[in-house]
Order: sequence, then structure tokens, then C-alpha cells
Amino acid sequence: MHKTHIALMAYILVSIACYSPASADLVLQGDIFGFQRDGVCFIRATVLNQGAAAAHNSEAHVEVVDNADGGVILVEDAYLGTIGVGEQKTFEVELPGIGFGDDINTRIKFTWEE
Repeated sequence: MHKTHIALMAYILVSIACYSPASADLVLQGDIFGFQRDGVCFIRATVLNQGAAAAHNSEAHVEVVDNADGGVILVEDAYLGTIGVGEQKTFEVELPGIGFGDDINTRIKFTWEE
């Protein structure tokens, strides 16, 4: 078994409706894990709603960035649905065309409706 790695880092960009006294707040919980299944790379991450309201129609917008030039080389979205107050949800995103030895970073932006 050949052991390789993906360099992963998350930048969390979250928009919160300031006018709402009870709002959702989605944050990355723990680390992002890169793994390979049947020759295809994936990332797995867990999001936590640490706000005071449910986050409806939640999505994770994932950008894979080439460390050599800073360019975005892949964009994928994962629908997360409703995430209740204090609830965690784990999601996986397939990274087609990304190799396990590639020098990349990952940016994730969470969006939702309240």
C-alpha cells in the first residue's frame, strides 16, 4: 500500500443574518480528512451549528486550490439540508481529477437559510 497525503486546510467563510436575534452559526468541527476510495480522492468534514436557530437548506461550497499558483482547480457543492441547534453533520465531497500527492488546500464556505 503506497502511503501519500493531501495537504488540506479549511477557510471558513460564514454569513450570518445580523437582524435576526436567534441565528444559526455553522462552523467546521474538527479536521478535514482526505482519503482515497477506488482511486478517487474525497474529503470528509463535519459541520456544527453552534447558533441559536436551525440552519435550513444548508450547503458546503468546497474550492480546491493549487498551492503552486493559488488558482482554484475544482469547485464542488454538498447539500447538507437542515442542521438543528447543536447538531453536527458529516459530509463527503468527491474530488475528481485530484491526485493523492497533489499539493492543494481546501476552502469551505457554508451557506444556509433561517
